[in-house]
Amino acid sequence: MRRQILMASLSAAILAVPLAARANGVSGIMQDWRHNEHAVDAMLAGRTPYDQAAIRAAMTLYVADAGGLASRIGGSDADAVDLRQRFTNFAATGQQALGDISQPASLQADFSQMKSQCESCHAVYNN
Repeated sequence: MRRQILMASLSAAILAVPLAARANGVSGIMQDWRHNEHAVDAMLAGRTPYDQAAIRAAMTLYVADAGGLASRIGGSDADAVDLRQRFTNFAATGQQALGDISQPASLQADFSQMKSQCESCHAVYNN
């Protein structure tokens, strides 16, 4: 019980930090995402012990960050609309993963989709 309360508190503390203040803004967020991707991927592949609380914290961070990034993208040109939609879709897939967290096979499918969304966006925006 205490561990759950601690994880919830840590998650709330992480999410309370403004996006721009975290490790150089968007670049820092992407670094955090990459770090979390490797950790979650290792757990889902069985290379490291499965830690549902850590996965929940990572997914919660993905959802919050992606939603925050989507809301920060201004403009109505095609690239702005596309990028905003990509972050919105990523947040929705992360939310789905949160709902599937107790079902490893479904979670694995959701996480694979999230990784594909990342690859697709980076392929289009060359970063």
